[in-house]
Amino acid sequence: MPEASGTNDTNTSADTSTTTSTTWAANSDLSPVWLTIAVGLLVARWLMPAESTASGTTLWLVGGWLLLASAWTLARLRNSSRHC
Repeated sequence: MPEASGTNDTNTSADTSTTTSTTWAANSDLSPVWLTIAVGLLVARWLMPAESTASGTTLWLVGGWLLLASAWTLARLRNSSRHC
């Protein structure tokens, strides 16, 4: 009988890791949004003429990357604090 309880403990650990990964997948529903914004910023940079960088007309792209990174970081921090 002790072997059966040991087996149940192992199954419980496996179930917990499965639940954790399922929870993470449910909370990462914004992942396509982050990817879409990042790809949009990359495409916008490729479409901007290189000469405009010297005059500072592409600074809005830098602001976009900083905003995206800040929002992504805050979203991850909020999700991790909810799971603790």
